[in-house]
This record gives sequence, structure tokens and C-alpha cells, in this order.
Amino acid sequence: MEGETTGQGVKKIKNGTESELERVMREKGLEYRGISIAELPKLEERIFQLHQRGILETNFFREAIINGGFSLPEDFPGIRSLIVVAYPQLSTRLVFTAGGRNVKTVIPPAYRNFRNRILEVKGCLEKAIAEKGFRVDPAFRLPLKALAAGTGLGAYGRNNIIYVSGMGSYHQILAFFTDMDFDESTLKEPRLLELCQDCRICEALCPSGAIAPDRFLLKVRRCLAYVNDAPPEYSFPEWVESGWHNAIYGCMLCQEGCPANENFLENWEEEYFFSEEETQILLEGVPEKELPPELKQKLGEADLLGLLERLPRNLGSLLHN
Repeated sequence: MEGETTGQGVKKIKNGTESELERVMREKGLEYRGISIAELPKLEERIFQLHQRGILETNFFREAIINGGFSLPEDFPGIRSLIVVAYPQLSTRLVFTAGGRNVKTVIPPAYRNFRNRILEVKGCLEKAIAEKGFRVDPAFRLPLKALAAGTGLGAYGRNNIIYVSGMGSYHQILAFFTDMDFDESTLKEPRLLELCQDCRICEALCPSGAIAPDRFLLKVRRCLAYVNDAPPEYSFPEWVESGWHNAIYGCMLCQEGCPANENFLENWEEEYFFSEEETQILLEGVPEKELPPELKQKLGEADLLGLLERLPRNLGSLLHN
């Protein structure tokens, strides 16, 4: 029942540790895949080639490779594998009152509770494998979408978003280092979601032309998510029309119109209401330390405090739709 250590100091699975991991993850409604750490250079090379061909944004390339995204933690010398996890996550509904009307918008799945999810899933993994002598630590800087596709955990939609069976695109992807080996752990070729083979709905829904018919990757700088997530000192480009805004951060147009997501559209993780006075405070950009206590608590629960400085720009655009 324990992790067996070989003469080379490598721990091997013994008597169903991987089966126990699968049982614990299924109980939590999570999907996962394991991949050997030796496969990471292949993924790094895959990303490098995309950049060389001019179809991968330099900012992503810099984050993933140049700035050490593939570097392994020095305090964990025995890393053998990565565990890549999909955690189901719905959108969060926000309702802002302004000028006597209620304006509804969303926080997309990937933008909320990320660090809390990491802690929760780390606990699940430790329950399954730590007592067998294995260690698990979060991997924060690796390219998560590429890992999900490369492990077979998910498939790319035509909108370049990862889709996971039973979750659609309503999930968060997390990754963890471990000194545990997996039976099947080779890097796979990324695949297109089968439903996307003859579908062009997301192309038609994307108003900015970020989803192009002649390439697999997005034209990132044309994506509304890229624009919405820009630092607060940046104004929206002139080509962005006010009616396009649909989420407080990111963008949900291609996901909400996707047939693969039809079972997830009418459900919300949670719903938060902001009064006219609270909405005005947010539009004025009042700093966190000066927020009324009830509003600060609400923003904290909605996981919006970390993005507070972007709210005047993004919320203002939504209210003027």
C-alpha cells in the first residue's frame, strides 16, 4: 500500500495508489490526467515552434518560456510527474443597478476562486497519495491549456478554449507537481473538439474577428478577453464597440453561444447584487481601504478585490451598452 523506493531513489506506484487517486477525484467530480515530467521539454518545444511560425503571441511566449514558466521548483528535487486537473466551475452572475435599471453581467469561470480551488484540490490529492509517501505541490506558472490538451484531459474548441467531458468550457484547469509515476504519461497531440469539426458558431458570434477560419490559435489582440484584462491604465481600443461588452472581465460570447455548453448556461455559481450607491462607488474607483465594509465584503466574496482597479473602465463600458 506504500510508495516503493527503488535503488535509484525513485518512488513507484504499488498496489493501486493510482486507483485510489482516481476514486478520490471522482468523488469530488474532478477529472485529471498524469504526465511524466520528462514530457515537459516536448511541450516547451511545441510552444516554441508556434512562436517561430508567428502564430503565438510574444507575450504568451515570454510568460511561458522566457520568464521561466517551465522551470521546476528547486525545493522539490524528486519531481516525477504532473497531475493536471479540471475543476467544474460555473459563471458568477452580477447585477448592477444604475440609472434606475438593473444591468446583468458575469464573471467567467476562470476568473474566480482560483487559489481556493488549488488549496481544495491539493487537499484531495494529498488524501489520495500523501499517506502513501508521495508529495504534491501546486504548479502555478505552467501553460495550463496546453497541458490539458497535451494530456488528453480536454480538447480545444474552435474558440481556442479547452473543453472537458461533462464540463464543457465551464471549469478551471489546475496543475500539480508530484514524485509519483503514472502508468500512461506521454504527451499527446492536441485535438479539436469533435462537435467543432463542422461548426462555425463561435466564429460568427465573435464580433472582433479574433476567431479566424484559417488558423487554430486566436488572434489574441483582437479578443475581447485580452482587451478587458488589460491593466487599468489602458483605455479600450477605438475598434471595440460598446455593445460588445458582456462580462466584467474576460468575454463569454463564444462560450455562451456554444452548443457544447448548452447544459451549463442557465446555472450560476453565485449571484451578487449591487445597489445604485454601490455601483457609483465602483465607477468612481474608490480604493479598497476606503470602501464601505459591506461592499468590501461583497467584493471579497465575489473575488473581485484583486481586479478592483479595472472596474471603473470595464463596468462603465457595460453600463453604457
